[in-house]
Amino acid sequence: MTVNRMFRDSIACVALGMVLFGCGKSAPPTYPTWASAPQPQPVDANSTNAFDAYRQAALEAETQGEKYITRVSFFPGHKKTATDLIKSASSRVFQATAQTSHFSFTPQEPFEQRPYHRGWRLLGRVFVWKIEAACKAEDYGSAVTQAVAGSKFGFDLTGGGAMDAGLGMSIVDEIRRTLAPHLSKFEPKQLATLSAGMDSALKRKTPTEAIVENERQNFLLAIQTIQDDYRSGDFKKLENELGPSGREGVEKLQAAGKKDESGRAKYFEGFAQEAEQIAKEYAAHAKLSVEERQHHPLTKFSKNRPWRGLARHFLGTLEPLLSHEASTTARTRLLILTARLLAQKTDGFPDSLKGFSSELDKDPYSGKGFLYHHDASQFSLYSVGPNLKDDGGETDGTFSDPDLLLEQG
Repeated sequence: MTVNRMFRDSIACVALGMVLFGCGKSAPPTYPTWASAPQPQPVDANSTNAFDAYRQAALEAETQGEKYITRVSFFPGHKKTATDLIKSASSRVFQATAQTSHFSFTPQEPFEQRPYHRGWRLLGRVFVWKIEAACKAEDYGSAVTQAVAGSKFGFDLTGGGAMDAGLGMSIVDEIRRTLAPHLSKFEPKQLATLSAGMDSALKRKTPTEAIVENERQNFLLAIQTIQDDYRSGDFKKLENELGPSGREGVEKLQAAGKKDESGRAKYFEGFAQEAEQIAKEYAAHAKLSVEERQHHPLTKFSKNRPWRGLARHFLGTLEPLLSHEASTTARTRLLILTARLLAQKTDGFPDSLKGFSSELDKDPYSGKGFLYHHDASQFSLYSVGPNLKDDGGETDGTFSDPDLLLEQG
């Protein structure tokens, strides 16, 4: 190679570098990987893990449930038809609740239909309908059997992210609301079976801090998906899914890095740091009573951060999760305690709840014992509820405010 050709080649390389990066400028910052694409986990038909049976049952229910898989309201005829259609799937779930369940969690991309949720939702409704029918026929033994199995199923579903846990707790809530108004008609043996079974079911609930960790992974996968959209320049799905309320957030995303490439890096780094901070703080809150959380305020993030609009849509699941968990746990404990108190009614109600375990007699709102009063013929038992005050058992039509009570019909 001649000297002149080497000179020309070097000049060409310098010119190309100036075009690509500008004179004296470094290469643009890289795009970090916040999460990997989720890998679907096959269902093992021979597994002894109850969760695999739940997944099989969900797929069966989605196939066999026809139009009822997406139906919202059900008249008596609908309930009977739907129950008959997924009889095999519901039997599979019922039998699986006798086994231990380990939830196989996989992070889910935003806007995607949660796998198995439609089937699980209908299967949960079948438990409720069977309890309704049993109570109507005054077959309270069967009602107890279905309530315990259905609650185990619901609490087993809390091993995933916030949406999984929310679905599982909703199944437990509906079962309890259906059963609780009939407790005074149960025989002592049925009450004892119910209290022991529900205590066992409650112990299957996943610790809330573990649910928060799973949701943290969902947060990071959402940020990864948004970053992928940014790189491709395709914002249509974000715009369509978020609608008018997300318009400003999408516009701020589109503007990130337009004037300065470092602005893009700061956008996603800041977004991810906020997700990590939120998950860390809620994991700590999950170990505290609602009252104790008042002394550990959450971080207030700047209103001017460019990812604020999207954070509102993608990082806001943990507050309702903790709120739901507190009410479901409180009322499940109240159900167990009420059943035990009613079972010993003929011997007289105890003067206090000291004879029960401290964990069972623990109000998730106050962190102290539930409020309990009695006379010779009746008792009142309740939680202070979200306002953290003893209002003497006063409540509303949902038994939630100001004091939180077990539903009475």
